[in-house]
Amino acid sequence: MSAANALAKNKADRPERSSGSVLGRITSLEKSMLDSLPVNVLTCDPKTFKITYANRTSRDTLDQLAHLLPAGVNGDNIVGQSIDVFHKNPEHQRRMLADPEANLPHHAIIRLGPELLELNVSAVPHKGKKVGALMLSWTVVTERERLKRMVDNMPINVMMCDPETFEITTPTRRASRRCVRSSTCCRSRPTTCSAPASMSSTRCPRCSASC
Repeated sequence: MSAANALAKNKADRPERSSGSVLGRITSLEKSMLDSLPVNVLTCDPKTFKITYANRTSRDTLDQLAHLLPAGVNGDNIVGQSIDVFHKNPEHQRRMLADPEANLPHHAIIRLGPELLELNVSAVPHKGKKVGALMLSWTVVTERERLKRMVDNMPINVMMCDPETFEITTPTRRASRRCVRSSTCCRSRPTTCSAPASMSSTRCPRCSASC
């Protein structure tokens, strides 16, 4: 093998580096794996809250949301930006992330303009540190939440159940109000439950007793 070929091979095998990041040493294979994930993934520095990595899915999704971000911010230049670009008033997020051991993992749904984003934040340990970086997986859930709100506001009683166990998983707000329970349970006060007889084999979403 020539010296030039050996140098090229060593360069190709060398992990990529990113200053100050847990992902500072990452092989091309690992990077390809992260970029191939069908979910949005970002990492940020736990001290500066600067974004240190964005996988390809995140960059593509951010390009679609660029009109809702501060001027000039998009998927191509999100690395190096502060997480503040996602929040109108970032003080709450900064206080929460300032103590990751106490507050993580964290789940939230935030609004970005007309869009709703579901966030899952967790700490990434590194080199003996409990928190070497903060990792965020996120999804645009606007349509899901809109549908959920629409079903919740329907003027009729609606409940959804697990197709295998037949246990009620999501009663609407109206259905929950109609199924009133005493402090003991519906079995001792059956007249307080307005659930129809056809639901006799289901369980109350509040007290878990059979209606």
